Amino acid sequence: MKRNPLPRFALCLLAAVCPLGPALAGDLTVKVMDVGQGDAVLVRCPDGDHTLLIDAGCITILYPGSVKMFKDQINSAFEGQERVITTVVTSHPHADHIGNMQWVLDEFAVENYVDNGEVTEKPMSVKLHERVEEMNDQGALTYWDLKDLTVVENIPFCPKTKLKVVSPRGWNEDLDDINDGSLIVRLEYGQKSFLFVGDAEEPAEETLREHGGDLLNVDVLKVGHHGSHSSSTKAFIEAVSPDIAIISCGSKDVGANKKTYKHPRLVTMATYNTWFGGLSPVDHPETGAVFAYNAEDEEWQSVTRRYGLWMTVNDGTVTVTCDGANVNATPEKTQP
Repeated sequence: MKRNPLPRFALCLLAAVCPLGPALAGDLTVKVMDVGQGDAVLVRCPDGDHTLLIDAGCITILYPGSVKMFKDQINSAFEGQERVITTVVTSHPHADHIGNMQWVLDEFAVENYVDNGEVTEKPMSVKLHERVEEMNDQGALTYWDLKDLTVVENIPFCPKTKLKVVSPRGWNEDLDDINDGSLIVRLEYGQKSFLFVGDAEEPAEETLREHGGDLLNVDVLKVGHHGSHSSSTKAFIEAVSPDIAIISCGSKDVGANKKTYKHPRLVTMATYNTWFGGLSPVDHPETGAVFAYNAEDEEWQSVTRRYGLWMTVNDGTVTVTCDGANVNATPEKTQP
């Protein structure tokens, strides 16, 4: 089957970049959804007519309540609106990222579907891939298989923004781990930029630092791999230099966080606290206590965090608004 990573109708978007200026008409909104132990991000263009979904949450067996959390928030976001998603990006085929993707394809008209072409042996991954290929053959969506590519800049989303999807494997074929195969999404609106890195771990981060150049320097970072110790190296955070970082993770000792994942890790929290503390200790005070897993002592510990670091497990869904000149993060919950 022919998969066309560069559809003709998308070429006009290559030059569709927002002009720089003090502010643009309308706000870009980025919702990092609280779906427990999983990832799901919904982006709405300033014109309100275009949406981008990055990943689709977890499955119940891994994190109780995750499916309902995802569906309730997506349904609420589209209440009273046409149920059309311009572009869906699946970072990689793990169950805490594709948990509800079949449901999304059932319930919404998806115009473009983007992934890295990887399929695991798990039935969920196989069935999803088969469904996407079938819909592509029927003309129900356009499938963008980014296997072996590096930076793709003409995937449709919104003419007021600039969207780039990066595949680290295009630079480094030795990235054979599923997490390191995560697609990286960079989104720009005016003078501000966002980076979503899936579950990319240290080898992928090193590849991005070596080849990514200015792709990494952004204002808002969706933290990789739920705050795992295997991601978010000091060098990578310094290259990204975020003003806002958001971790999507579940509660301690709930679901997969009880025996296996145990995210976020204490060492990762310390790295981000050091970064945000260094920005300006006066303007970035400690805010809220969170639990992080200390792998060395094999126990959860309470740790404070610096302002600028947000966590869905404590803050609920975090919505970032951007007018092209400023970014502002608003948590669903208020810390006591």
